Amino acid sequence: MKKIISIFLSFLLIFPCHIKTGKTQHALSVNASWAVTYSEYSEMFNDSDLIILGSVMYQECVQDGMLVYTKSYINVSSIYKGAVGRIISILQVGGQVGQYSVFPFEESPLLEMGEFYYLFLKGNDYYYIAGAGQGVFSCDQSSPASLSICETMFAQESCTPFIVGTPTNGFEYPSSTGSVSFCVNSNNNVSSSVLASIKSGCTQWNGVSSLSLSESSPAYASIIINITTAPSYNVGLVGVTIKDGYYRYIDLYYDCMNSLGYLNNTSMWSRLSCHEMGHALGLGHNTLSYSVMTHYIESMAPYPQYCDEITLQELYPW
Repeated sequence: MKKIISIFLSFLLIFPCHIKTGKTQHALSVNASWAVTYSEYSEMFNDSDLIILGSVMYQECVQDGMLVYTKSYINVSSIYKGAVGRIISILQVGGQVGQYSVFPFEESPLLEMGEFYYLFLKGNDYYYIAGAGQGVFSCDQSSPASLSICETMFAQESCTPFIVGTPTNGFEYPSSTGSVSFCVNSNNNVSSSVLASIKSGCTQWNGVSSLSLSESSPAYASIIINITTAPSYNVGLVGVTIKDGYYRYIDLYYDCMNSLGYLNNTSMWSRLSCHEMGHALGLGHNTLSYSVMTHYIESMAPYPQYCDEITLQELYPW
């Protein structure tokens, strides 16, 4: 049941403490009685103007009278309710402007830089969190289990998410292409289990669209995967994909994987090969959604996500 109560802000003024610069620092503690709190998830869902998944990309503090607000700029990955651009701002009480500071509410701690959250929001030109701290759910982007739990929560409300699709990179085959073959040249640089995981990562794209991937001999393959060493002037890469006409060449650098401690990590090899195969099929990097096509190997999803799948289906419709 939604509770409607009057807004009340009580201020505890901490007496100024003089610091060596001679300036006076003022700190305020703020307690609040919230206008709306929720006893059921469905109430908060229905009352929210906007529901998103996003990450905190930048923060700044602004002062309005006796209050200081932290304005968090959110990079929107997915939209579950409402309509909005890719970047929005959220205001929360708490922060510091010069020597004047206000502590955040205990029940609504400030969002943290770089973190991903599911957010239930109220507002229009600027947003605030519904139900104080009730409308914030931390989400571990490296954990498919965490994402699955959150996605299930939304599915229970019969809400179909709109996810920012992975961009294309111009490497796609003609849309009429039905099957693509690949081969892997390992030169005994990795173990048999790692080799198997690389092949498995490549075929993770099967069943996503009309395109079918299968292993073949080098003579019949249009995607050539080499497990090799990095070039002399490596700029921090662990793999590259190159298009040359109809052919795609994928180089996976085992020496770089070894330096990262991943030489025998089959899971990391699988996501790396899945990522590079995505490039070979026409997908670019996705910087907005949890995806196997993110830039960095440590943050790559272990298999294609919905945002990757919808773009591949556009390139190769059923």
